[in-house]
Amino acid sequence: MSKAIVLIGETSSAYLLPLQKHYQVYSARSGKQGIALIQKQQALAVVVDAISLNSTGTRICNAVRRAAPEIALVHILPDSRGKNGKETSPADVIFHGTVGIRALCNSINRFFDSDNPEVLRRGPFEMDIERRILVAHGKEHTLSPKRAALIELFLQNPNQTLDRKKLMQHVWDTDYVGDTRTLSVHIRYVRELMEVDASQPEYIKTVRGIGYRLEISMP
Repeated sequence: MSKAIVLIGETSSAYLLPLQKHYQVYSARSGKQGIALIQKQQALAVVVDAISLNSTGTRICNAVRRAAPEIALVHILPDSRGKNGKETSPADVIFHGTVGIRALCNSINRFFDSDNPEVLRRGPFEMDIERRILVAHGKEHTLSPKRAALIELFLQNPNQTLDRKKLMQHVWDTDYVGDTRTLSVHIRYVRELMEVDASQPEYIKTVRGIGYRLEISMP
Protein backbone atom coordinates (compact mmCIF):
# COMPACT_ATOMS: atom_id res chain seq x y z
CA MET A 1 0.00 0.00 0.00
CA SER A 2 1.36 3.42 -0.96
CA LYS A 3 1.49 5.59 2.14
CA ALA A 4 0.42 8.84 0.51
CA ILE A 5 -0.70 11.66 2.79
CA VAL A 6 -1.60 15.32 2.33
CA LEU A 7 -0.21 17.94 4.73
CA ILE A 8 -2.25 21.15 4.76
CA GLY A 9 -0.14 23.94 6.24
CA GLU A 10 2.39 26.62 5.44
CA THR A 11 5.63 25.62 3.72
CA SER A 12 7.31 26.45 7.04
CA SER A 13 5.37 23.66 8.80
CA ALA A 14 7.61 21.90 11.29
CA TYR A 15 6.10 18.56 10.25
CA LEU A 16 6.82 18.62 6.50
CA LEU A 17 10.40 17.32 6.46
CA PRO A 18 9.97 14.76 9.30
CA LEU A 19 6.84 13.32 7.65
CA GLN A 20 8.63 13.01 4.31
CA LYS A 21 10.97 10.48 5.94
CA HIS A 22 8.03 8.12 6.49
CA TYR A 23 5.42 8.88 3.81
CA GLN A 24 4.86 10.22 0.33
CA VAL A 25 3.81 13.72 1.40
CA TYR A 26 1.91 16.16 -0.79
CA SER A 27 1.92 19.69 0.64
CA ALA A 28 -0.95 22.18 0.32
CA ARG A 29 -1.34 25.69 1.71
CA SER A 30 -5.15 25.76 1.68
CA GLY A 31 -8.12 23.46 2.07
CA LYS A 32 -8.96 23.81 -1.62
CA GLN A 33 -5.47 22.76 -2.68
CA GLY A 34 -5.50 19.93 -0.17
CA ILE A 35 -8.80 18.51 -1.41
CA ALA A 36 -7.54 18.61 -5.00
CA LEU A 37 -4.43 16.67 -3.96
CA ILE A 38 -6.48 14.10 -2.04
CA GLN A 39 -8.45 13.31 -5.17
CA LYS A 40 -5.47 13.43 -7.54
CA GLN A 41 -2.98 11.45 -5.47
CA GLN A 42 -5.48 9.05 -3.81
CA ALA A 43 -4.12 9.95 -0.40
CA LEU A 44 -5.31 7.91 2.55
CA ALA A 45 -4.66 10.47 5.29
CA VAL A 46 -4.67 14.24 5.76
CA VAL A 47 -2.80 16.23 8.40
CA VAL A 48 -4.04 19.78 9.01
CA ASP A 49 -1.29 21.81 10.70
CA ALA A 50 -3.38 24.69 12.04
CA ILE A 51 -0.43 26.00 14.05
CA SER A 52 1.51 26.89 10.91
CA LEU A 53 -1.66 28.37 9.37
CA ASN A 54 -2.12 30.62 12.43
CA SER A 55 -5.78 29.58 12.65
CA THR A 56 -7.90 26.89 14.28
CA GLY A 57 -8.04 24.92 11.02
CA THR A 58 -11.57 23.73 11.78
CA ARG A 59 -13.07 25.23 8.65
CA ILE A 60 -10.51 23.35 6.56
CA CYS A 61 -11.17 20.11 8.44
CA ASN A 62 -14.91 20.47 7.83
CA ALA A 63 -14.30 21.02 4.10
CA VAL A 64 -12.01 17.99 3.91
CA ARG A 65 -14.52 15.83 5.75
CA ARG A 66 -17.32 16.86 3.37
CA ALA A 67 -15.18 16.20 0.30
CA ALA A 68 -13.64 12.94 1.53
CA PRO A 69 -15.79 11.39 4.29
CA GLU A 70 -13.72 8.20 4.56
CA ILE A 71 -10.25 9.71 4.72
CA ALA A 72 -8.19 9.60 7.92
CA LEU A 73 -8.05 13.16 9.23
CA VAL A 74 -5.51 14.42 11.79
CA HIS A 75 -5.95 17.93 13.20
CA ILE A 76 -3.12 19.75 15.01
CA LEU A 77 -4.75 22.60 16.93
CA PRO A 78 -3.08 25.60 18.52
CA ASP A 79 -3.10 25.58 22.32
CA SER A 80 -5.79 28.28 22.47
CA ARG A 81 -8.39 26.18 20.56
CA GLY A 82 -10.55 29.18 19.75
CA LYS A 83 -12.01 32.14 21.58
CA ASN A 84 -14.16 30.05 23.91
CA GLY A 85 -11.40 27.60 24.79
CA LYS A 86 -13.16 24.80 22.88
CA GLU A 87 -12.95 23.70 19.29
CA THR A 88 -15.29 21.24 17.61
CA SER A 89 -13.40 19.31 14.96
CA PRO A 90 -14.56 16.47 12.69
CA ALA A 91 -11.06 14.96 12.73
CA ASP A 92 -10.38 11.36 13.73
CA VAL A 93 -7.33 12.38 15.78
CA ILE A 94 -6.90 15.77 17.44
CA PHE A 95 -3.70 17.12 18.96
CA HIS A 96 -3.72 20.24 21.14
CA GLY A 97 -0.49 22.14 20.64
CA THR A 98 2.83 20.95 19.24
CA VAL A 99 3.08 17.16 18.88
CA GLY A 100 6.15 14.97 18.56
CA ILE A 101 6.75 13.33 15.19
CA ARG A 102 6.64 9.83 16.72
CA ALA A 103 3.18 10.38 18.19
CA LEU A 104 2.01 11.94 14.93
CA CYS A 105 3.29 9.00 12.86
CA ASN A 106 1.75 6.50 15.28
CA SER A 107 -1.63 8.17 14.88
CA ILE A 108 -1.35 8.02 11.08
CA ASN A 109 -0.06 4.44 10.95
CA ARG A 110 -3.10 3.14 12.79
CA PHE A 111 -5.21 4.10 9.79
CA PHE A 112 -2.94 2.31 7.35
CA ASP A 113 -3.42 -0.69 9.63
CA SER A 114 -7.20 -0.32 9.70
CA ASP A 115 -7.85 -3.97 8.77
CA ASN A 116 -7.11 -4.91 12.38
CA PRO A 117 -10.49 -5.83 13.93
CA GLU A 118 -9.03 -5.51 17.42
CA VAL A 119 -8.76 -1.72 17.16
CA LEU A 120 -11.79 0.42 18.06
CA ARG A 121 -11.92 3.96 16.68
CA ARG A 122 -14.40 6.57 17.82
CA GLY A 123 -13.69 10.27 17.27
CA PRO A 124 -10.45 11.24 19.08
CA PHE A 125 -10.18 7.78 20.68
CA GLU A 126 -8.51 4.57 19.51
CA MET A 127 -8.27 1.42 21.58
CA ASP A 128 -6.20 -1.67 20.89
CA ILE A 129 -8.36 -4.22 22.68
CA GLU A 130 -5.83 -7.04 22.81
CA ARG A 131 -2.96 -4.88 24.09
CA ARG A 132 -5.23 -2.72 26.31
CA ILE A 133 -3.83 0.52 24.90
CA LEU A 134 -5.92 3.67 24.57
CA VAL A 135 -4.94 6.65 22.43
CA ALA A 136 -6.89 9.73 23.51
CA HIS A 137 -6.25 13.14 21.94
CA GLY A 138 -2.94 11.85 20.61
CA LYS A 139 -1.68 10.51 23.95
CA GLU A 140 -1.12 6.80 24.53
CA HIS A 141 -2.17 5.08 27.78
CA THR A 142 -1.76 1.49 28.94
CA LEU A 143 -4.93 0.40 30.74
CA SER A 144 -5.65 -1.85 33.68
CA PRO A 145 -8.05 -4.74 32.86
CA LYS A 146 -11.03 -3.04 34.57
CA ARG A 147 -10.50 0.33 32.93
CA ALA A 148 -9.98 -1.39 29.58
CA ALA A 149 -13.27 -3.27 29.93
CA LEU A 150 -15.10 -0.08 30.89
CA ILE A 151 -13.69 2.02 28.05
CA GLU A 152 -14.26 -0.77 25.52
CA LEU A 153 -17.93 -0.91 26.50
CA PHE A 154 -18.31 2.85 26.02
CA LEU A 155 -16.55 2.77 22.64
CA GLN A 156 -18.73 -0.12 21.47
CA ASN A 157 -21.88 1.78 22.45
CA PRO A 158 -21.32 5.45 21.50
CA ASN A 159 -24.16 7.87 22.30
CA GLN A 160 -26.06 5.19 24.21
CA THR A 161 -26.92 5.46 27.89
CA LEU A 162 -25.43 2.56 29.82
CA ASP A 163 -27.11 1.94 33.15
CA ARG A 164 -25.08 1.15 36.25
CA LYS A 165 -26.31 -2.46 36.34
CA LYS A 166 -25.00 -3.17 32.84
CA LEU A 167 -21.67 -1.55 33.65
CA MET A 168 -21.32 -3.55 36.87
CA GLN A 169 -22.23 -6.78 35.05
CA HIS A 170 -19.77 -6.20 32.23
CA VAL A 171 -16.78 -5.02 34.25
CA TRP A 172 -17.23 -6.65 37.68
CA ASP A 173 -19.47 -9.60 36.77
CA THR A 174 -22.07 -8.72 39.40
CA ASP A 175 -25.71 -7.63 39.43
CA TYR A 176 -25.33 -5.86 42.77
CA VAL A 177 -25.80 -2.10 42.43
CA GLY A 178 -26.38 -1.26 46.09
CA ASP A 179 -22.91 0.25 46.32
CA THR A 180 -21.48 1.70 43.10
CA ARG A 181 -18.64 3.67 44.64
CA THR A 182 -16.14 1.45 42.83
CA LEU A 183 -17.83 2.31 39.53
CA SER A 184 -17.75 6.02 40.36
CA VAL A 185 -14.02 5.85 41.12
CA HIS A 186 -13.32 4.09 37.82
CA ILE A 187 -15.43 6.62 35.90
CA ARG A 188 -13.27 9.35 37.41
CA TYR A 189 -10.12 7.54 36.28
CA VAL A 190 -11.58 7.04 32.78
CA ARG A 191 -12.43 10.74 32.52
CA GLU A 192 -8.85 11.63 33.44
CA LEU A 193 -7.76 9.61 30.40
CA MET A 194 -10.46 10.54 27.90
CA GLU A 195 -11.28 14.17 28.68
CA VAL A 196 -9.30 17.28 27.84
CA ASP A 197 -10.50 18.62 31.21
CA ALA A 198 -11.79 15.89 33.53
CA SER A 199 -13.51 18.48 35.74
CA GLN A 200 -15.69 19.53 32.79
CA PRO A 201 -16.41 16.28 30.92
CA GLU A 202 -17.36 16.62 27.26
CA TYR A 203 -17.42 12.91 26.41
CA ILE A 204 -18.30 10.73 29.41
CA LYS A 205 -21.58 12.24 30.58
CA THR A 206 -23.48 11.38 33.75
CA VAL A 207 -27.12 10.50 33.12
CA ARG A 208 -28.64 11.33 36.48
CA GLY A 209 -30.34 8.41 38.18
CA ILE A 210 -29.41 5.96 35.39
CA GLY A 211 -25.74 5.71 34.48
CA TYR A 212 -23.34 7.16 31.93
CA ARG A 213 -23.08 7.87 28.21
CA LEU A 214 -20.19 8.42 25.80
CA GLU A 215 -21.22 11.45 23.73
CA ILE A 216 -19.30 11.65 20.50
CA SER A 217 -19.80 12.90 16.95
CA MET A 218 -19.85 10.04 14.48
CA PRO A 219 -18.80 10.55 10.83
